[in-house]
Amino acid sequence: MRFLAALLAIFLSSSAIASEIDSGLLHAVLARPISRTSWLAQRWLAFALVTMGYVAVMTMAVLAIAGGIAGYAPISPWRAIAVIGLELSVLLSVGLLASSTWS
Repeated sequence: MRFLAALLAIFLSSSAIASEIDSGLLHAVLARPISRTSWLAQRWLAFALVTMGYVAVMTMAVLAIAGGIAGYAPISPWRAIAVIGLELSVLLSVGLLASSTWS
C-alpha cells in the first residue's frame, strides 16, 4: 500500500507543471490576478488531499479485511497513516519542484 501511494504521489506531481507550461495553459491561468506561489500552493494542496484520501481509504480497507479474516486490530493505525502522509507530502514537494524546474 505504501509503495502504491508513493507511486501515486510521484506520478501526480511529476508532470503537473511541466505539461501545463508546454501546452501554454499555465500562461492563461496565471494572467488572472493570482500569484504563482498561491497557484503552486493550491496545486500542492489538491494533490496532497487526493493522495491522503487514497491512503486513508486503502488503509481502512486493508484493516477491515485483516480484521474480518484474521481478527487482527493494530494498536495505533492513525500514527501509521500520519507517517505515510508525511512521506507523501515530501514526495509531492520534490515532484512539484522537479516538475517546475525541469520541463
